[in-house]
Amino acid sequence: MRRELIVTFIILSVFLVVRILALLVPLRPIPFVIYPDAYNSYVPAGLAYITGASINSTNPEHPPLAKYIIGFFAAYAHNANIGSLLFSFLSIVVVMLLSGRLFLDEARRLAVVCLLAFDGINVSISVDPMLEVFMLFFSLLGLYLLSAPEPRIRNYLLGGSCLGLSLASKWTALFILLPVLLFLILDKKYAGVLLALAASSFAYLLPFVPFIMMNGFSGFLNDQMFMLRFMFAMHASTRVDAIAFFNRAAMFLNLSSGAPASSSLFPIVARAPNLFLTLDYAVNPVIAILTLPMFVLQTRKYLDDRVRFRGLLLLVAMSLLGWQLVFAEPFETWFWAPINVLTCIFAVDYFVDFQTHGIRKWATYGLMTGVAAWPLLVILSMSL
Repeated sequence: MRRELIVTFIILSVFLVVRILALLVPLRPIPFVIYPDAYNSYVPAGLAYITGASINSTNPEHPPLAKYIIGFFAAYAHNANIGSLLFSFLSIVVVMLLSGRLFLDEARRLAVVCLLAFDGINVSISVDPMLEVFMLFFSLLGLYLLSAPEPRIRNYLLGGSCLGLSLASKWTALFILLPVLLFLILDKKYAGVLLALAASSFAYLLPFVPFIMMNGFSGFLNDQMFMLRFMFAMHASTRVDAIAFFNRAAMFLNLSSGAPASSSLFPIVARAPNLFLTLDYAVNPVIAILTLPMFVLQTRKYLDDRVRFRGLLLLVAMSLLGWQLVFAEPFETWFWAPINVLTCIFAVDYFVDFQTHGIRKWATYGLMTGVAAWPLLVILSMSL
């Protein structure tokens, strides 16, 4: 146990140093910024909220919790990015704990962390004040607590609370909360469903307490309806016919093939002139290529071993991937952060092996090298 704790501490310390260097070392051009509204909208909104402004006065289309956190660090640490750095570090801790539900080997858990360290999407939300990094942390922690082999009352209460806080950070967490509740129902944990649902509802309301005190509960409901209408107006497809669906499915398959990311280097002028990363640059094609095959292979593996935690992750994966097809612009880069976490865990569980000799071991090193090489190629191409 002591050896595992030492190894884990070293791994996380190295990862934290890498994250700090990503913030401090000036790179030209900026390689990990993908969404300027993080600075134009979220930071000013967070600063306004913590000084007493109403949550519907600025950037009202998203829940307020993540913006409260961003504003806190912007005001008192004089750097809005520190909150993202801290929560991304905590997310990696939880990813290692989650990975332990499938494999106890610390080398494999380290492999998951290494894959994510070279995932441009997860790195980008870790070094910029993005809502997704807070949503991701609370979601992963909720999954870990609710996936305990023998969940107790505190697991349901704490896990449900974490999912509620995730939803209070960004509504995309709904696509994680719903499959978790469905899983508990299928697992016949009916009392657990009620406890988790009650806890998540209470936690979701907490950041809205000042708003409810000023505007009443009816004002809160009106605000939620506004957020819902705005979300559908901005993101949901206005076309629901078969042609629109298959167009989105084709876009999804194209992205999962890794082709857009790979072709973005040729020619190099494909980069955005404002130096912000486009989707093509943020996606690591090696991870993208693994997405669909890993989910299919893990489904087959679940049908063989019926591991409870594997079933939960598969439900969450199907929810996240399925909802991508509902959006008119389904490939918002940051939406893929939790999908890539699951892809990396599944890939390591399925075939990464540092112990044996032969093809499987060389394939493992090939995967790690390929994932790590992509960001270096991107940075090199953007500097030319």
